[in-house]
Amino acid sequence: MSDLVNAAKLAKHLGASRAAISKAVASGRLVPVHVHENGRMLFDLATAEAAWGDRPNPKATRRDSAGIVSTPSEGDAQPTTRAHAPRELTGNQKLTKAKIAREVYTAAMKRMEIEEKQGKLVRIEDVEKEAAELYRILLSVLEALPSRLHQQLSVMTDSREIYDLLANEVNHMIAAIRKLCGVDDGNAEDAGEKEAD
Repeated sequence: MSDLVNAAKLAKHLGASRAAISKAVASGRLVPVHVHENGRMLFDLATAEAAWGDRPNPKATRRDSAGIVSTPSEGDAQPTTRAHAPRELTGNQKLTKAKIAREVYTAAMKRMEIEEKQGKLVRIEDVEKEAAELYRILLSVLEALPSRLHQQLSVMTDSREIYDLLANEVNHMIAAIRKLCGVDDGNAEDAGEKEAD
């Protein structure tokens, strides 16, 4: 049975970065044998090594037991790395690449559906609709304020009475907004009673 490894282990084995592995998958140079619903890919180690071209060179860098990385001495032979020219994908590789892209897309869509059902994801149209409705409610409540208060305020001279009238009106506005938004839980009325005390 062949060895299956994930992208992180393959990158470590080949001495490459995760980004290099991702680019190689995107270009079709590396083809995973399986893609999980969460997008995690598994690779056949022997096939990936052959496709990568260069086997890892354990002499290129050494890590001792203390974790210190050393480079080979001048006497050690240094392998030359060859440049990988992009190659034409075969029909099977193109098909496999298309299947992988479809599976990754399907997994992402399923994840978004689950997050939407869990309430973690909200459609932008719904947010825009609710924001427009909230703006309409706030505008209508605020526009009504001057017409309701101008006569009472014009005859008042005591600053405490003016303050109480404005505080009472603001509390009524908050209660009206909460009710129109469906958040009428009684807290606004409690705030109004505390203000009056």
